[in-house]
Amino acid sequence: LKLVRLQALWHIDSILRISHPFPFALIGSMAALVSRRAGAAGAPHGVSMRWIAGATLASVWSRAAGSAGPTAFLQTKSGKLALDWEAKGESFFEQFSFMTYDGNHGASHFVESFAEAREAGVAEATESYAILRAGSASKLHKYKRETAKIGTKKSWKHFLAVVKYSHVPYGCGVWPALYTLGVGQPWPMGGEMDILEYVNDQGSMTSFHVGKQCKLDPAAVNKYGYMPDSNAESNNGSQYNCLTEYCATCTSLGCAPNKLPLLTGEQWANRPGA
Repeated sequence: LKLVRLQALWHIDSILRISHPFPFALIGSMAALVSRRAGAAGAPHGVSMRWIAGATLASVWSRAAGSAGPTAFLQTKSGKLALDWEAKGESFFEQFSFMTYDGNHGASHFVESFAEAREAGVAEATESYAILRAGSASKLHKYKRETAKIGTKKSWKHFLAVVKYSHVPYGCGVWPALYTLGVGQPWPMGGEMDILEYVNDQGSMTSFHVGKQCKLDPAAVNKYGYMPDSNAESNNGSQYNCLTEYCATCTSLGCAPNKLPLLTGEQWANRPGA
């Protein structure tokens, strides 16, 4: 599953047997890093500011009730994976809540509902695809753009998620993300798993964030191929350190084991699929 870099996610969850005490919800956002001056229309030059999903953007598979074995990422003799949830077609956005909090304090004005998103032109759903995009200058906030951030109404402890897409946003000024977030706990104590995330023209990184000291086992991470920690340089050289503390002088940004090279948004957009 190239879009979600499931291989990197699978290594962390299945091989290291991380048993997280809190369920996760899937989150998707189309954040704008930059905005034209208030009242100006159009996107920044050279920016493709939209997600386009296929007929099924997200399917979540979980282990059948009563079965035993390891996490649902693995197909085992003792338990099969069964389709538990999906979002598709014209009812796509009914499976999600629209989230308004902008913890990044950026240029995004996240709208409150699908009705508002549709009116603003930042979300639409048809029988064959769904779109999230950054829109025009916000009518309420100077220097911000209207856009949307959505999260699944349901959460899971162990799951396999499949995302199908035909286009992803790219270019200077965008910050799209597909990630899981622990529910019922303040960030980052509940944990965050970034599946696909990139800023501007940077490559997309899978990363993991927790609020307590947590270091991944290098031997387990690299068992099926070398996956260097893309955050090591920002963490003062510390490898696979998932502790996350954001401040002006902090150097704990979470761990990001990834196979290289990191693909840019434009490269993802040129490789549509599931």
